[in-house]
Amino acid sequence: MAVLTFDDNVTLSDFGMANAKGNELALLGSISSRTEKVPASKGLIDYGNEVGSNTDKFPITVMTQNPLERSYNMRAFKLFLLDDYGLPRYIKIHNSNEPDVYFWGKMTTAPVPVLHNVTADFVLEVTNLDGVKYSIAEADEVLWGSQSIGFESNYLLGHTGSGAKELSVRSNVSFVPFVSGMAVHPYFVLDGSGTNVKIICSGQEINVGTFTGKLEIDTENRIAYLNGAEKLMRMNKFLIVRNRPVTVTGTNMNFKLSNHYRDEF
Repeated sequence: MAVLTFDDNVTLSDFGMANAKGNELALLGSISSRTEKVPASKGLIDYGNEVGSNTDKFPITVMTQNPLERSYNMRAFKLFLLDDYGLPRYIKIHNSNEPDVYFWGKMTTAPVPVLHNVTADFVLEVTNLDGVKYSIAEADEVLWGSQSIGFESNYLLGHTGSGAKELSVRSNVSFVPFVSGMAVHPYFVLDGSGTNVKIICSGQEINVGTFTGKLEIDTENRIAYLNGAEKLMRMNKFLIVRNRPVTVTGTNMNFKLSNHYRDEF
């Protein structure tokens, strides 16, 4: 049993419900093997794997005993799970048994309540399409005195953050971000000026080029903004990998660099 919080401030108790025993929480999404058979050769050639979405199943008990109020609560919960057009919507979900992470999910199987004399129960199936659980805090927010991170969170002593929080860059520099989980897409902010600037990590490169002002680089969506306006930039897939340094090179550099990301599990 757990306390499920939706969209940061809504719980099952708001609908007269509670999480029952028997949660099924997938450790990993569905795995697909990419293989190919070559004629006249043994076996298959392995081209790697792909990991798909995962689905968590939460048994729910409707605690309200009055049959009319119980129906109203179930109807209200259904409307909460749907958008204005009656379609399942993405919901931010936090499970009290995993206090340091949240995930985005949507209902993909319609619940079918079983009505009893004074209660009802059903299974809420929520699919996490990207298969990722995100840290409740950005890397630079993992600090003593945090209001959101407690001793129940799975963070180790010595967490050094993103490695760059308004880091002054005037010459070539390297730093090692602290990554707890899988490789992450960073969001860089460069405030100042530089010429022929490049950001490199684990063989991946962002050709920043020459800029003056505030430059924001969204590596997940492969887009950049200079002083609020979209800027074309040569950028391929870029991830920060655990224990790998990030290197910044260029000339005439005089800017502050900040590196933003959330650990992914």
